[in-house]
Amino acid sequence: MSKYKHIEKDIYYKDGQLFRKKGIQYQYFSYPTSMVKFKGIYYIKDTLTNRYYIGSSIDIVNRINSHKSCFRKPFEDRYGDPLMYYTTLCHGVKYLEFGLLELCDAKDMPELERYYIRLSESYTKGLNKTLTTNNKYIQSRRL
Repeated sequence: MSKYKHIEKDIYYKDGQLFRKKGIQYQYFSYPTSMVKFKGIYYIKDTLTNRYYIGSSIDIVNRINSHKSCFRKPFEDRYGDPLMYYTTLCHGVKYLEFGLLELCDAKDMPELERYYIRLSESYTKGLNKTLTTNNKYIQSRRL
């Protein structure tokens, strides 16, 4: 059984659902996920080749939407990891799966991202081109 993970203010996340804390109890509630900033590690999986891209963000929903937006652009106008975008050019976005690996604080993101990159072998056999984050916000917060 997983624990409730604090997201912001009185909002908590557990098993794919959002809860609001009332006293000592947690109550499920419907809340637009675009209004909650999930901090942590996410993945993009090419379901045809079983290759992964592992990333981290202080706003996962916005970051994944940014990836999706970039996939719709012509190849020469895309930015970021060319290997991942070349995959979408070959197979299409419909074969990509997006998901959340772990919620965490920004200070823990570089270490956890490296852990999941190694675990999934996404650097050697997947879609990551580095073993660490290029996110300047996260790097500036390293302890």
